Amino acid sequence: MISAHEAQNIILEKTSRLGNEEVPLSLSLHRYLAEPITAPIDLPPFDNAAMDGFAIQSGDTKTASAQNPVTLKVVGTIAAGDAPSQAVLKSGEYFRIMTGAPVPDGADAVVPFEEAVHTPLEVRIIKPVPSGSNIRLAGEDVKKDQRILDVGEKITSRTIALLAALGVYRIPVFRHPNIKILVTGSELTAVGHPLHDGKIYNSNGPALTAALQEIDIIPQIVVSSADVVSDLKTFFTASEEADALITIGAVSTGDFDFIPQVLKGIGAEIAFHKVSIKPGKPLLFATWKGKPIFGLPGNPVSALMVFERFVRPALLKMMGANNFLRRRGIAVATETLSGSLGKENYLRGIVESSGNGSHARSAGKQGSAHLLPLARANAILIVPPEKEEIRAGETVEFETFLEEL
Repeated sequence: MISAHEAQNIILEKTSRLGNEEVPLSLSLHRYLAEPITAPIDLPPFDNAAMDGFAIQSGDTKTASAQNPVTLKVVGTIAAGDAPSQAVLKSGEYFRIMTGAPVPDGADAVVPFEEAVHTPLEVRIIKPVPSGSNIRLAGEDVKKDQRILDVGEKITSRTIALLAALGVYRIPVFRHPNIKILVTGSELTAVGHPLHDGKIYNSNGPALTAALQEIDIIPQIVVSSADVVSDLKTFFTASEEADALITIGAVSTGDFDFIPQVLKGIGAEIAFHKVSIKPGKPLLFATWKGKPIFGLPGNPVSALMVFERFVRPALLKMMGANNFLRRRGIAVATETLSGSLGKENYLRGIVESSGNGSHARSAGKQGSAHLLPLARANAILIVPPEKEEIRAGETVEFETFLEEL
């Protein structure tokens, strides 16, 4: 049995980024860049007004004061979207100019409407105006040919704003993985159907599908199967086109836990089976025809905890992410948190942050079939294998489900 650290290292070493493709900007949200992007133009592309006002020559205002205002004559109006004026602004003149409009040649400052006394034909400036006032210079945000995004960066609404402003339409991204899920168990009943004696609803299928959707992966298929060797083998042999496979259940030591046997039968290389963690000890990881196979335990909490800690990072790496681990932090325990000597223990917890730092407590019962505490949790509290417990007032490491913690 290997440690959690060893298991994660093995998985990440045996998974790699997928190939790349180009997608339209409109379909690039949450994808990861496969190539660096450089700016095709300056941003802004031309000098433009930062405010509605008067485009002037700052030198005309050197002696301006409330007692001796400088009077300038209007020569035109420039609106946002207008082509740059062909006229060159001369001393003693001004253009009315709107926010975003190109600054005319000869002008080097913009005076906001509210900072001058004006009539339809002239304006009186009552104080000196520094050169460059209220002008956004071409390229002051981004220079043409400047590298703006690197390989592995995630496309967000904020990066889309930048790319759209630069006119970048086609985005090189890593391909999304094609994932197949197999949920095993003859005791399972699909949600929405009557529940008969001895049966339970299949929560693992919907839960893992949702967990994948949270990282923008739509599983190709979710199959529920009886714990029969022939059915399990059929799933694998019919999944050669997938980039990764996830099985749930049938990896422990029960009479019907056939996944390890089936994997050996099809020639898969089992990298490890069983990890010193709680919950999730039966975790299995194998490779077959170049694709990773994750064998998750069947208990619902165990399956999701193992997915969060081991599967999710590997899939994000395949998708091209630079940062594929959830953010970790340190909190002060407000109650005793149980450990499991020799195993890294993952408690479903609640972390609350304030001006006094972060504080952590259990979300409830920690059994591997207790789903209510999992639903309430916003973090995984990690009790190291050398600790039997973490007492109130001591610190505990956590891995957050929520970005704002």
